[in-house]
Amino acid sequence: MLSDINFSNSFIFRNFKFTKNCKNDNRRGVKVHYLALMLSGSAKLVADDGTIEISEGDVFYIPNGKRYQSYWYGEPNISFISLGFGYMPSFDAQTFNTQLISAQDSERELFHKILARESINAESVGEFYTLLARLLPKMAPDKRHGNELVYRT
Repeated sequence: MLSDINFSNSFIFRNFKFTKNCKNDNRRGVKVHYLALMLSGSAKLVADDGTIEISEGDVFYIPNGKRYQSYWYGEPNISFISLGFGYMPSFDAQTFNTQLISAQDSERELFHKILARESINAESVGEFYTLLARLLPKMAPDKRHGNELVYRT
């Protein structure tokens, strides 16, 4: 049986803020999946399967296990909402690579609503899965052709 602690620990909802340009090294691989919304500044994620350029207002996805380096730029601030989650529902047995996701303002508002909750609870998790359900159909699945990776942004 999944305990409340294990359940809440499978989600990491945070607002990251930097006051200067910085670099993060995630070449060991991330431990959960991430959906994120860039609030201010910009970023570049560099991985073995390509580079993603992120601008203010962009929504992006980073899969569990992804190894990458990130470069964050902004004057005077860099800020983004990060929604980490341990379980990615995949009813079609699809996987997804790091990518930008076309999002509507109502979906961006859900990022803010989720983060505004005081803690991770049934409401924030419910809103998170509502957001994920809206974004999943817009995500390009990982399609491998030989050694070549093909994906849309």
